[in-house]
Amino acid sequence: MIATTLNEITTRMLSDWWICREDAGELISTNEAMSGWDMLTALREADAWDQPVSAGTPGLEVKDVLATLCDILGVDWQEAEDWQEAYNRLESLIDTVE
Repeated sequence: MIATTLNEITTRMLSDWWICREDAGELISTNEAMSGWDMLTALREADAWDQPVSAGTPGLEVKDVLATLCDILGVDWQEAEDWQEAYNRLESLIDTVE
């Protein structure tokens, strides 16, 4: 379900969520959690989609955080041509609601 109001986005972003690992278009749950705001910060600070999220989250890459956050906010990342397009869709949703 797409977050369509600032209140919905804020509520979802404040919560901690299990980060999922993206594997061939599917999300697989992990034992790592992060708030939506922390996920967005990690995305905005990343230099590459295959970059590790942090030393504290071994095996998780920025693309995993992107797919997870898109899923949380209802952005269709699976239909995007690449990770950059998925990220652009996410930022577009945030910009539109703000």
